[in-house]
Amino acid sequence: MTLSLVGWINGITISFIFFFTIIFGFFSFYQAKKSKAKLLYYFSSAIICAGLVWVGNFIDFLTIVFTGKNVDNSYGFVGILCEIWFAPAYIIAMILAIEILKPKRKKYIISILIVVGILYEIFLIIDPIGSITYIYPSTPGEDLIEDNIVLTSPAGVLFLILLFSFVIFDGFGILIKAIQLKGILRKKFLLFSTASFLIIIVGFLDNLLSPGIFLMFIRFILILCYFLWYFSLREEPEKKILPKKEIKVEDDLFRISHFERGEITEEEVSVYRDQAICLVCKGQVLRYSYICPNCKALYCANCARSLSDLENVCWVCDTPFDESKPSKPFKKEDEAIDLEISEKITKTPKIDKYSH
Repeated sequence: MTLSLVGWINGITISFIFFFTIIFGFFSFYQAKKSKAKLLYYFSSAIICAGLVWVGNFIDFLTIVFTGKNVDNSYGFVGILCEIWFAPAYIIAMILAIEILKPKRKKYIISILIVVGILYEIFLIIDPIGSITYIYPSTPGEDLIEDNIVLTSPAGVLFLILLFSFVIFDGFGILIKAIQLKGILRKKFLLFSTASFLIIIVGFLDNLLSPGIFLMFIRFILILCYFLWYFSLREEPEKKILPKKEIKVEDDLFRISHFERGEITEEEVSVYRDQAICLVCKGQVLRYSYICPNCKALYCANCARSLSDLENVCWVCDTPFDESKPSKPFKKEDEAIDLEISEKITKTPKIDKYSH
């Protein structure tokens, strides 16, 4: 039996998504390595896993094309190959968001998510028939086998926990962060949050709708979501601003060798934040960075790392970068001179009034 028109549309769109996500994932990985953007590494891994979600359907499509009949699904072959990739895709995407939202608590949150993901995989493999429901074409070979997770099964419940967590972190968490920011960072966070919500909506529609021409547009939107995700994380090709401070680069670690800083006004902080400029090196912040929780001053990741090893305080409000480390607030030059003079006076020996 040959594929029907709907079957061809279904198979071709699935094949396109499968190849696109794999190629796009490796392209993103190359860009991450080139720009040393940590978040793009997570994105490339998540996008590849998202593409492998379609591998079972893709194999079924190839089987029909070459043999004229569907793949043997006696043991839930199609569903296992598809559904097994959901957990890694969601968990990696959530790690990406947690790196932005809760970097200090990421170990605890990620550990819980990994445990949930492992349990999901175990239940899925142990009971694939009870965890996945299948819709077979009325005429074998006319269309692809559809698979959906059974939400009332143990694997389905764990799947919903991962899905709900994804909405909380990648959707609402990033959206709230965007509202708190301004300038280019706000736009990027809004783009990321929008893509996350759309991926969930499109995923549900893809499962609810019957294969047809309209499904082709739904899957096109899914591809668009991946692009939005990528553009929200990539570095912007903007004009570089030369740093005013002396910075040495050694083994990818920025060390601020010596610097002087004067009094920084609130107006300067606002200008730097709106233009996404680092308060220390005056360079353009082209990726996610450290934002002071107290005064909202913006630091690039490298300067924040270096300052946490040196002064360990915000240049504006003296809030510690890392509360577990000792802080050494900066003393202005005139204050240092006054302190030095006062110390010398206290150390001056007393003159005996009876001596001649």
